[in-house]
Amino acid sequence: MLNRFTQSITKYRILLSNLGYLSIIKVFNLILPLLIFPYLLRVLGKENYGLIIFAESIITYFVIFINYGFNLSATKEISIHRNDKKKVNEIISSVYIIKGIFFIISFCFLFIVFYLSDIAETNKMLFFLTMSLGVYEFLNPVWYFQGIEKLKPITIISLISKLAFLIAIFLFVKNQEDFLLVPLINGLCLTTPLLVILSILYKKENLSLKFPQKHILLKYFKESSLYFTSSISIQIVTNTNRFLIGSLIGLDKLAIYDILEKFIRILSVPTSMLRQVLLPYVSLNKDKIIVRKTTILMTTFGCLIVLLGFVFATEILELLFEDNTKEASFWLKLYLPIIILFNISNYYGVVSLNAFNLQKYFLKGTLYSVLTFCFGLLFIYLFNEFFEVKYLIINSLLIEIVFAFYVYKKIIKNKLL
Repeated sequence: MLNRFTQSITKYRILLSNLGYLSIIKVFNLILPLLIFPYLLRVLGKENYGLIIFAESIITYFVIFINYGFNLSATKEISIHRNDKKKVNEIISSVYIIKGIFFIISFCFLFIVFYLSDIAETNKMLFFLTMSLGVYEFLNPVWYFQGIEKLKPITIISLISKLAFLIAIFLFVKNQEDFLLVPLINGLCLTTPLLVILSILYKKENLSLKFPQKHILLKYFKESSLYFTSSISIQIVTNTNRFLIGSLIGLDKLAIYDILEKFIRILSVPTSMLRQVLLPYVSLNKDKIIVRKTTILMTTFGCLIVLLGFVFATEILELLFEDNTKEASFWLKLYLPIIILFNISNYYGVVSLNAFNLQKYFLKGTLYSVLTFCFGLLFIYLFNEFFEVKYLIINSLLIEIVFAFYVYKKIIKNKLL
């Protein structure tokens, strides 16, 4: 028995090590929002806080475009070719050049946003500062460190960045007039530590940036296009709720919804954390047993989290909000079951289908989800005079159900359980 346990630890040593580093980041991520966002909501007021979130919802579209699915495709490619320095250099160079081009295109499109949106036009500085999220997405090489399964440097830098953000917010953001400091501080705390990460990448890892030939760039562009199509569908669906609430319902409602969405993300941290370490591992080792066991374990854990959330929703929200707790509690209880669905979507969808080269099913499942989302919005528009937050949450649950059901069917069909 002891021998079997020792063998299991040895087999999954790297996986457990990376899981440990990610656990440190995620635990800090659990605490940080609970400290910062209720404080910002109280100090800035719902309108200003909602305005910051609205700007983020617009810039997020650019972030998705700049990412272009490389968080999945580049991680997988690095994982497979990690021992071939020439190939790794080629991958890194191609990814940075493509993402750099997309960042320039995104920055140009920001001026079109100013023309189309009155809110953006009157808050240009806020949007320019929030564009630091695009800079961060362009420069961040987390996909490389995930691919080689060395997450210690990312963990250390991430903790320093988040701690600096926490301290700076409490030191400098004191009243409603300070709302522009939030994206400024966030941008500085995100991008400055990346200089250290990049120096590790090119000095300690002995990698260099070279301009690949056109056909090589096109190859990586095409390979990531499938991941991009899938990821853009998922993320646009998620982000569109925030955009619609801010545009059509009100910035005060958006402020409450954003806090609840962040709370759901906090509860989903174990799922996303395990997905990040499993993808490169399963891509390399083709271990379907660990995916099945992880999905069963985390789905059971998700059910427990949802149950506790239902019981203590009101008490939790009273700590976060000074008013509107009854409405927020209803929204939270409505939203909570999505945590269970996330487990099936992440492990069987993101990990298994991508690791076993079944990306076409991942794409189809995502497209079915998007169609469900669009029909849901049409239904809400036709049968309700105004958009309401509760209907948008129900619509989000429906698309996750559609995706999880489709993915599970394909997993069974391809004998990956």
